[in-house]
Amino acid sequence: MTMRKFLTAGIMIFFLIGFLFQPVLAFHLAGDDPLDPAGYPRFDPQWKEKQDALFEKYGLEDGKVYNSTNCETIKPLLPEPVYNWVKRGEWEIPVKALKYDMGTAWAKLRKYDVLNKGMYTLGDRTQIIEKATGTYPQDMTGTTFPVEDIDFSNPETAAVKIMHNTFTFTDAAGALIRDLIQEWVGLEGSQKYIFGTLTILSYLDINNGLPNPNEFKATQLINFSEPYDVKGTGLLNWRYLDGSPDKG
Repeated sequence: MTMRKFLTAGIMIFFLIGFLFQPVLAFHLAGDDPLDPAGYPRFDPQWKEKQDALFEKYGLEDGKVYNSTNCETIKPLLPEPVYNWVKRGEWEIPVKALKYDMGTAWAKLRKYDVLNKGMYTLGDRTQIIEKATGTYPQDMTGTTFPVEDIDFSNPETAAVKIMHNTFTFTDAAGALIRDLIQEWVGLEGSQKYIFGTLTILSYLDINNGLPNPNEFKATQLINFSEPYDVKGTGLLNWRYLDGSPDKG
């Protein structure tokens, strides 16, 4: 692998971690009814008020296109390189108000937030430990640590628990295959982009029934297909249930 490909792979791992910090995938227990109003379609009950407050705070207008002539309004919302790009007339940003909450189902999130209340703690490797058995769980669902039970006076431990919540929430969705697109925007505007495919297979999902002799927590595969100088480059890594260092 050339140095350029190596650096590209490293950068993509960084952005993959960023992606996994976004708990926006819905999960469910066996027997859950997707039409159950306890899980769908109720979301954050205050989503509309929050959106309206942001529009008012920054003076945004629904349906307006911001370009080089009026981009001062959205300057506080943009990284400086992106703002410079718009200011030079190289990009336009349309703004639309949402008609419904596109985030995680609020009622369902609350339902699974308390599902594992008091069941887990952190081990010596900051791995998840089941209190009843003293060892790491082989399968589970729901957020690991209810947010109201996290002690935020200890920032280090709180951060680890929030990360576990994010990963278990995402992993509980089972297998995931999606496009992975990353575009670099520098001081001079758009510089380069990478396109590939991301595949994640979770072994922690209580519903997948996969044999797991290696006690993996999850395996991840990234395959790059564009641009031509990184086409064919692949990344494979795996995470262990016992908290051993990730490999890949």
